[in-house]
Amino acid sequence: MRPFWKKHLGDAIVISVFSVLALSLALYAALPRGGSSSHQAEITLDGKRLEKNGLVDLSSYGEEETYFTIQGYRGEMKIAVKKDAIRVAHSDCPSQYCVHQGWIEKPGRPLVCAYNHIVISILGEEGADIIL
Repeated sequence: MRPFWKKHLGDAIVISVFSVLALSLALYAALPRGGSSSHQAEITLDGKRLEKNGLVDLSSYGEEETYFTIQGYRGEMKIAVKKDAIRVAHSDCPSQYCVHQGWIEKPGRPLVCAYNHIVISILGEEGADIIL
């Protein structure tokens, strides 16, 4: 067995170094980034932020649901908000896809009501989807 390690010791060291480097980079990429402490949702109609209730500070709400109404392109929508989450509770649209999307809590997954031209999204950078 000794001749094997004499011949391949350098290869084993190089492979080990690159493996540790790759694992370190993967862990660094998976770590959450520090950002602003405010957790905000933006509500837009045809790509423009609504004047009233267009920016919602989700961190200022409690665990109980709070509701407010917005006017979409073709009808009203009832929005539910609780601590760090937002959803469409009711919409006048016929398909109700926006209602069935449920709560959103993280950036990267917007709520869309095509019928009313409304998009609700959490502001910030999308977090990593890796768990080690």
